Amino acid sequence: MKIIKGVLCALVILVLLLGVFRAPEAYQETTYYFDTVITLTVYGEGREAATEAAIARIGELDRLMNAHAEGSELAKINRAPAGTPTEVSEEVFTVISRALFFSKLTDGVFDITLKPVSDLWGIGTENARVPAEEEIRAALLSTGWESVGLSEDDYTVTLEKEGMALDLGAIAKGYAADEAARVLKEHGIENACLDLGGNIVVMGEKPVGFWETITSGKSSRPFVVGIQKPDAPRGSIARELTVSDVSVVSSGDYERYFEEDGVRYHHIFDAKTGMPAKSKVKSATVVAKNAMDADALSTVFFILGDEAEGKWREYYEEVLFER
Repeated sequence: MKIIKGVLCALVILVLLLGVFRAPEAYQETTYYFDTVITLTVYGEGREAATEAAIARIGELDRLMNAHAEGSELAKINRAPAGTPTEVSEEVFTVISRALFFSKLTDGVFDITLKPVSDLWGIGTENARVPAEEEIRAALLSTGWESVGLSEDDYTVTLEKEGMALDLGAIAKGYAADEAARVLKEHGIENACLDLGGNIVVMGEKPVGFWETITSGKSSRPFVVGIQKPDAPRGSIARELTVSDVSVVSSGDYERYFEEDGVRYHHIFDAKTGMPAKSKVKSATVVAKNAMDADALSTVFFILGDEAEGKWREYYEEVLFER
């Protein structure tokens, strides 16, 4: 009997030690908003409730900013007659204001008014096609970021041209990622990795187990973020970044496109021509403190390629190109 008790006691101690040595558990949840798969990996006490709150916030923003959802605030803006102010929430006003800031900064390379053009092409839908030149010219008449009016006094947005429409697809996910991180912090979370369809926010570092802490002298290590290799199966990594407390956002021509007569037509448009941008790179990845800024700039750097490398450095930490 004493031997059995001794064995049981040893097993209990072993289990307890294994629990100590094992890395802290993460709570992970996957959902679907902003037309993409979203995965949040969260560490720390209260991680489950914090994750649920962050996902709820992402869903709330999706309902506000989805240009294709009839009840969204963006749809309300797009339905309003030309020249009619539309009152919006602070969140929508903030994102549109920041988008127009980057339009001005980049001389119109970034432009959220291209929805009439993207609707014409239908890329990402069953109706994708190459429009006639006259159709593209007509659609371009309803675009132009300078024709979006903002009034901070009453949070209104005014589209000055007939047929104008906004699409925040190139910046809203970044804002949602920043907001999700803010919610996690409010719940006391210090370490997490948020993946909003290629918009990555890393909070702190990845906690490690007792044994690794003993051997390395550190209780955590930076997260490793892989950059997708263009034109390769999903999960194929072109390079890895070791990062802490940053956002990593990629834009490229390999996610949403169709091919016709041997030509690839992707979803990132040149605001001047109404055609898919003729980029010299396959993807651009921006590392920045702010996911919303990284989201917008990844589009800009994809369009301009490495000829724009070094510009606007105050808004990002690093830009990486895949060719």
